[in-house]
Order: sequence, then C-alpha cells, then structure tokens
Amino acid sequence: MKLIYNVILFTFLSFQINAQTTDVAVGLSSPNGLAVKGNQMYIAEYGGDKISVIDYTGALPAAATDFVTGLNGPSDLLIVGDFLYVTEFDGGKISKIDLTATSPTATTVMSGLAAVTGIEVYGNHIYFAEADKISRFDYSLSSPTKSTVLSGFFFPSQLLMNGDTLYVAEGSGDRIFKVDLSAGTLTAVNVVTNVWTASGIAFNGEDLYYCESMADSITKVDIWSSSPVESSVLTSLNRPTRLLVTGNDLYISETDGNKVSKLPVSFASNKKIEKENTLLVYPNPSNDGAFHVRATSNLTQYAIYNISGELVIEKTISEPSNEIDFKVEAAGVYMIHLIGDNFSEKRKIIVDN
Repeated sequence: MKLIYNVILFTFLSFQINAQTTDVAVGLSSPNGLAVKGNQMYIAEYGGDKISVIDYTGALPAAATDFVTGLNGPSDLLIVGDFLYVTEFDGGKISKIDLTATSPTATTVMSGLAAVTGIEVYGNHIYFAEADKISRFDYSLSSPTKSTVLSGFFFPSQLLMNGDTLYVAEGSGDRIFKVDLSAGTLTAVNVVTNVWTASGIAFNGEDLYYCESMADSITKVDIWSSSPVESSVLTSLNRPTRLLVTGNDLYISETDGNKVSKLPVSFASNKKIEKENTLLVYPNPSNDGAFHVRATSNLTQYAIYNISGELVIEKTISEPSNEIDFKVEAAGVYMIHLIGDNFSEKRKIIVDN
C-alpha cells in the first residue's frame, strides 16, 4: 500500500495483527452493508436477498431475524431519520423502508442503476456508487432524478462522509480517494493506493480503517499525521467487505464467513475536521443526543435545523468559548450552523438514540 504524501512511511505494527474478534451475528448469507439505530443493527444479506436485524448490545452472537425479504442483492444501507435506504446491486435500484412501520416493506426510490453499491447522505442529497461513477439525488423530493457527480472510476464500493468530504473505496481501482463536496470544482484526490480490492472504510477519530477484501485483512492509518503510519489491524479474516465504527467497536462484515464480527477500538478526536475545517464536533453520530464542539477560536452562537430546514435550536453564547456542549433530544439528521470569531461553519450531525 502506498500513501499519497511528500513523506511516505511504511511502518507495519504487529501488536494487533492477531487481535481477537468477537462474533456479533453468525449464520448469515453473504453479509454486506451495516447500519445502526438505537440498539438495532441492520444487516444487508446479499446472498439471502434480505435485510436482517439484531440487538447488537445484548448477548453475542445475537440471533438475526428477518426484517425485510424479497430484495434483489442488497448491498449497502443508510439510515436517514426514520427511513432505511438500501442499494440493490442485482436489482439495479435504491429502495427505502420506513423503520416505524408495523409491517415494513421496501419501496423503490430510484431504478435503472448500474451495479449500485455504496450510499451516503450530505445535506438533502443521497450519494451512491455505480459501476463507474458517483451519482446523487435529492431525497426530499417526491420524484427525485439522478445526476452524475463524478465518473471514470472502476467499481467504487463503500462511501463514507467525514465533515464535507466524501471518502470512496474504489474496489477495482485498488485505492481510496476523497472528494470535497463543498468545493466549487469536485475532484477525486487519492488517499491510499495499491489497496488489494478496496471494499470497506470507516473512521475512528483521525484513523482511517480500510478492508483489503482479497487479502482478508484490515489496515488503519492516521491520514492527517505529518508522518503517517500504516498499522496492520487484522489478518486471516474471511473476505471482509464493509466496516462500521459505533461506540468503541469496529464492526466487520465477513462476506465469505457469513458473519459479522467486531473488534474493540479506542476513540481518538477527529483531527481532520479541526485541521481542515476549523472545528470539531463529536461524537457524531451521538447515541444520546449530546455533542461537544471544540474550535480553534471562540464560538459566539449556533443554530440547529432539521432535515426539513426548520429551526430546532438557536442560541447566543453569553460567554464565548472555544468549547461548548449542546444536546438534541429527538433522533434524526440535523444541520448545525456554528458561528465564531473568525468563521461560520455548517456540519451534519446525527442523533441515533
């Protein structure tokens, strides 16, 4: 693997290579995408044409139950408010499921897609990976249409937002790249190259974890360090394809192992947002609605809006400080507008209680 830096440091640490994973769910059928809401973990079972659900906070391995069946090669999952979006690779479409429904069913949102996999949300748009491109649509519309964001790729897989930046694991391109969605001109910038079938990615603070599915391994790197170090985290897995960090654990879909496993990881503050975007908002997602903000200069006011653009909270900080705490009671996706002495920044935040 080669990192795109002026100084390239290849240092492989061995202390975690044989770290012990814990089985979270077994007996699955080619698990892929993962999504969490409350105590529930939703699992896309590609081979079973269904989404299953477990209580991942209870006794493990947890018994998986069918949530929605009759799908067509479900690949990746995304929760936006009370809706679960699923990309159906074999069906060439994106569907959504109302998580509050007594009898949940999948409703087609967009069809006619090519090899659709990874899916993420930024503002009012859902971004998704197709065979050779990244596309998007406005999910707030009743009849959304697709537009191409960037093209010329080789089977991009998992997508992951970090601040305003979209990270993409490009499976057949053997790399991970990023796109600053707030920029006037969108450009794919290499982050890691020579990755043997890049599939899953996840952030834990400043550490980027990524799967090399054909190498049955997971590696991490602090991509914001001036002297980046690659650390081998796990080997001898059974085709890891998707990653998810929630709480203090890294969850892994092992597609050929027909299971989801996990590995404890320690939390580290997100230097990326602090360095590139002036401030840090964490934890994000938040399981209890409580957030902490740290900025490089004093914060003076903030406002929080729901996904419909309605103002939820507005506050002027009587004693300006570079660190504040706030809480949002209701679960959902929000946009927070933070204003300080030298900046005005917006961030997507997620309450997942």
